[in-house]
This record gives sequence, structure tokens and C-alpha cells, in this order.
Amino acid sequence: MATINMHETYWHAAFWAMLLSPVNPDGAAIHRLESCHFQRYPAEVQSLAGGVFNEATQFGNAVGLAVTAAIVASVTEHSGSDHTDALMQGYRAAFWTVSAATASVIVVTFFGLRKGGFFGKKDE
Repeated sequence: MATINMHETYWHAAFWAMLLSPVNPDGAAIHRLESCHFQRYPAEVQSLAGGVFNEATQFGNAVGLAVTAAIVASVTEHSGSDHTDALMQGYRAAFWTVSAATASVIVVTFFGLRKGGFFGKKDE
């Protein structure tokens, strides 16, 4: 989406970008953690652990939306183009920011979880 041409049809570039984007990573992550990690807690606090995880996820989503909205507004306001081109420059800046954040999460996850081990596997 960061390199899309405004004058192309939806089916040429935007459709493929949306098709390749993750559909519902939050639901998949919550289900995976519930099935693997939350069962390690006692039964009376499993819902609390799920609630804390959900709260952290929602807070992260809210911060991400606020940051990208601020980027779009700032770049759009400081652009010297007409409104449509200025808005597209703001969107492109936000898309590049999201791409950089995704790349940094992948790197941190790879190096941070490298020695994480497996759930349920006994140490030998």
C-alpha cells in the first residue's frame, strides 16, 4: 500500500495488498495462548490471565492507531500538495511506519524467542 498509485484501479494493487494482510491475528494469538499458555495457571486465575493479555492487546492496538493517525495528520499538513496528494503522502508515511514496525517485531521475536523452548516439554 505504501507504493500504490492513486490512479490505478482497486484490483491492480490495493486488492492484493489487502488479500495478503493478516485477517485476524488477535483472535489467532488469543486462541493459541489460551490453548498453550493460560492452562499453566490455576483454573481460578486463567480468565484473569486471558483478560490481562486481551487488555494489553487492545492497548497496543489503540497506541498503534494513535501513532499512525498522528503521522498521517502531520505529513498531510506539512505537505505542499493539493489535498488529495497530501493525504496520500500521509497514508504512505503511515504505511511505511507500519512496515518498519512489523519488521522490527519480527527481528525482536526471532532473537528474543530463540531460546524459548516448547510448552509442556520436560527439561532433560
